[in-house]
Amino acid sequence: SVVKLVSRARREGIHLTPRQVFNAKCIANLVKELHEVDPLGGSQNSKTVSHDTNDKGQLTSTLLMQRYLNAATPLDRFAQLASVVVPESMTAIELKELVYALLNRHGLLRAQLVQSCTGELSLNVPVENTQTIYCEQTYQQCDDNKYRVYSESADLPTLENSGVLSAAELAKQLCSNLSPENGVMVAVLLVKENENNNQRAWFAINHLVIDVSSWHILAEDLAIVRSQQVSNEKLELPPVPTSWRSWSNHINKLSQQYIPAPNLTNLG
Repeated sequence: SVVKLVSRARREGIHLTPRQVFNAKCIANLVKELHEVDPLGGSQNSKTVSHDTNDKGQLTSTLLMQRYLNAATPLDRFAQLASVVVPESMTAIELKELVYALLNRHGLLRAQLVQSCTGELSLNVPVENTQTIYCEQTYQQCDDNKYRVYSESADLPTLENSGVLSAAELAKQLCSNLSPENGVMVAVLLVKENENNNQRAWFAINHLVIDVSSWHILAEDLAIVRSQQVSNEKLELPPVPTSWRSWSNHINKLSQQYIPAPNLTNLG
C-alpha cells in the first residue's frame, strides 16, 4: 500500500508523502521528488542518511500518554493485541529471537514504567539492553475455538480436560504477563491453528508504547529479521530515523503552539 511504501522510505531516511506517490504516476517522476528526511520532519539534500538513536534514559511523554499515566486505572493489562501469520516451521525460540531484534531497534518497546519521589509516572529506557519479553509456550487450537498448551507427543485432549482455554481466556493470560514496572512491555506466543496448518504469533503490547498505526512497521521488521534468520545471518535492523524522544519533544512543542488553553470561565 501507499502507507507502507511511505513508511519504508522514511525508515531508510527518504522523505516521501502519499500525495507525491499519487501525483507521480510513474517511478521516473517519483524519483525526481525524493529527498532525504530530517529527524523532525524537514528535508535536506545531503546524501548521508542520518539516524536518531537518542532513545535511552527518561522519555518525554506526549499529552495523550500523560493522560494515560495520570488516570487512576491499572496499566498492566492496558494493551493492544494482534496476531501475525508466521511460518509453520517457526519455533517459540526463533520467535523470541525475532522479537528481541524488534526491541533492539525500537527503544520504546523495552521501556520501564518508573515513579518519581513525588509520585509522577514516566517511561525510562535502560542504557543497557536488558529488556525482557514473555514467549514461553506454544498453543494448539482445539475444537470450538479452544486452545491448549501444545505438545508434539500428546493427542488433542477433549474440551473437558483441564488447561483448555477460550480465545478470550488465552488473550487475557497473555496480557497478564505484561509488567510495565519491570520493563515487560511485550508478550508473545505461538498458536497452531487447526485449519490449513497455519501458525500465528499472538502479540500483546502495552498501549503506552504502541498504537494502531505502528503495527505494520513491526510486521515489516519481523519479515526482515525472519529472512535474516533463515539465511543464518545476524539479526539486525537499522536504527530508526527518528527516535521517540525527538518525535515526542517535537509534538509537545507543536501542541503548545497550536492547542489553545481551555477557557475556564466558560466551564459553568
